[in-house]
Parts: sequence; C-alpha cells; structure tokens
Amino acid sequence: MKTFWIILFCFSPFVWAQSALDQKASEMEKKLIAPCCWAKTLDQEQSEVAIYMKQKIKQQLAQGKNVEDIYAMFEQEFGERVLAEPKKSGFNWVVWFFPMIILCLGALLLYRKLLTETTPKTPQSKDIPDSTVPAEDQKYLDQVDRELYRQ
Repeated sequence: MKTFWIILFCFSPFVWAQSALDQKASEMEKKLIAPCCWAKTLDQEQSEVAIYMKQKIKQQLAQGKNVEDIYAMFEQEFGERVLAEPKKSGFNWVVWFFPMIILCLGALLLYRKLLTETTPKTPQSKDIPDSTVPAEDQKYLDQVDRELYRQ
C-alpha cells in the first residue's frame, strides 16, 4: 500500500502537467480556424487537417514552444486566415472598431429620431395663412368660391 502512495506522489506532477498541456491546447484550438472548411474552429472540426493541427499543437507545446510561436507557425503555413481573431494591426483595426462605430452611429440616429418624434411641432410663420388679402385679389377669390360651390 505504501508503494502505491509513493508512486502516486511521484507521478502526480506529470499527470497535472499533462492536463495543463491539454488545457492550453484546447484554448489554442478555439483560436484557430480549420483550413478544410474555413468555417469552424479546430475544437469543432474533426477533419484530417484539423486532427493534424491538433496533434501539432500538442507536440509543439510538449517541446516547450511559446503559444505565439505556434500561432505564427500556423499563420505562416496557412496564412492569416487561420487565426480566429484577426491581428490588431493595419487594416484589421477596422474589423475591431467598425462594430463600435456602427453602434454609436445607430444610437445617435435613434436618439435624433426619437427627439424629433417626441417634440411638438410649432407652426412656422410661413405655414399660417395670411388672413389679409388685398381687395383686388379678394374679388377673384370670391369668384372662385362661387364657381366651386355652385348650387
């Protein structure tokens, strides 16, 4: 019984290290796109290429490679498209800030629309008909009224 505890104590760091490695590999798989379909991340895909990439990740992590170096290796092999999150540099800043800009513009437009809908309209001076009509025009208006409202 004593040997069991000694063996368990000696090998427990390796067991924990293996699970930490698997956990880090799982996190990386969520951040890489499978190049077979370019629609799913590696953790969702089971194609040959995805399995190869998963094994390569675990192999590189076991060799002590840095996470960024592994991402760079896959980016070099498959292109920037393999990254689930685009890099925050150059034109890719548009991808990161475009949704926020659209959200702010939409909120501003909605605010302005609600503001114009809720404020009562005051009549403008040009909208109010002029009640004083010159006498020479009044006779023509009377004639139009007689023509329109004949009985």
